[in-house]
Amino acid sequence: MVRSSLMVFLVACGSVPAPKTDGGNGDSVDADPAAPPTVVSTMPANAAAGVKPDAKIVVTFSKPMDQASVLAAWTSADLPTSQAQFAWNSAGDTLTVTPSQPLPVATGSGLDPTTVTALEITYSIAASATDTTDKPLTASLAVKFTTVKRMTHDIANIDALTQSVANDGTVISPSSGGVGKSNFTNVFFRVFASFQLPTLVAGATVETAQLVGRQETVTGAPYTKLGNLKAQHVNFAQFDANTFAATPLGNPIGDFSTNATVEQKSLDVTAQVRDDYANSAARGGRSQYRLEYPLGTNNDGVRDIAFFTRTAFALRLTYTAN
Repeated sequence: MVRSSLMVFLVACGSVPAPKTDGGNGDSVDADPAAPPTVVSTMPANAAAGVKPDAKIVVTFSKPMDQASVLAAWTSADLPTSQAQFAWNSAGDTLTVTPSQPLPVATGSGLDPTTVTALEITYSIAASATDTTDKPLTASLAVKFTTVKRMTHDIANIDALTQSVANDGTVISPSSGGVGKSNFTNVFFRVFASFQLPTLVAGATVETAQLVGRQETVTGAPYTKLGNLKAQHVNFAQFDANTFAATPLGNPIGDFSTNATVEQKSLDVTAQVRDDYANSAARGGRSQYRLEYPLGTNNDGVRDIAFFTRTAFALRLTYTAN
């Protein structure tokens, strides 16, 4: 349910000129001025499924309506008048209802939205609503629709493609991946994290994606000497000495970590995951990232490295589906 309470906006009540006869200028036509008003259409349509949280409700009438009477005839436990804005077009025959908060959605986890029951939104407009000549609606309106389901899924990393490699080509694959510089002059490491993107149901939309990983220990002062730990979007099929120089798919995404605190780190990679889905065939269905410090080494012969738990790297996906 939409809970917050905001003021209702209602276009000032008053008479609206009757629709003009169409003279080729696109004005509406009132075939029978003496007929009572009817509801021509609603959007979303009655029984619609998969309505997005940011949707507006649009009700179109056959005639210009008395706006105060329509507001008084509106009933909805899901969307009361105190939690929406009500606005009319200049002709007075189309009402747009804008919720003050996104429409509620059902939530679940995993890759099967059918395990979740969609939330239903209902509203009605009683037949007491009248047009500008005081004629009531021929029948009351009752509409119900369901919103999308919001699903979350954590994608585990591809172990063989989630490792560290040094600029001299040395591949490191212990239980943790190190990024920074060793105590050997000019030797420094990058960490790579790879994920196999799951197939989503038809019509699904990736809402957000987060790259997450746990920094488990820090040796020396990499964040002081080498800068914030950056994430790059990359693509590669096998892990070897050449992976160190894997070509980025764009500009650095942002800071994955800015300090030595032992904790879970995260970074928004929504744009990158959407791009990977769009180019799935060319990239082997993978989404891959490289972690690196802006400065590889300052040549002081001191070991400055941050270690991340390999198995803790994950890609947290949130998507919507019917």
